[in-house]
Amino acid sequence: MTKAENITDLTGRVAVVIGGASGLGRAIAVGLARSGAHVVASGRREQLVEEVRAEIEACGRETLRQTVDVSERASIDALCDAAAGHSARNAISGSVFAARRAGSQQAASATAISNKATPM
Repeated sequence: MTKAENITDLTGRVAVVIGGASGLGRAIAVGLARSGAHVVASGRREQLVEEVRAEIEACGRETLRQTVDVSERASIDALCDAAAGHSARNAISGSVFAARRAGSQQAASATAISNKATPM
């Protein structure tokens, strides 16, 4: 089966879900992991981030425990750097980083996201 035939197979991809520690974001993060993606589900509350990390790892996927505060640009940059560094160390090639925040979605490389001049 080619990749075009199975568009739900996300094996070898990395998704960064901002707001992925609770609610709809958590459901998206876990769904991506079940579809084969390695997922970094981030949020402000460390306990919730830890809980979703365990759920993602139970799906057999890699993840990071990374909190983020979207009101602080440095926090977003740290998240992008951590995710990019982790995927580089683990030789995950062709990765797509998708960031979800407050009902919007943006797909780009981690470098493009972190180099944006305006806050996400």
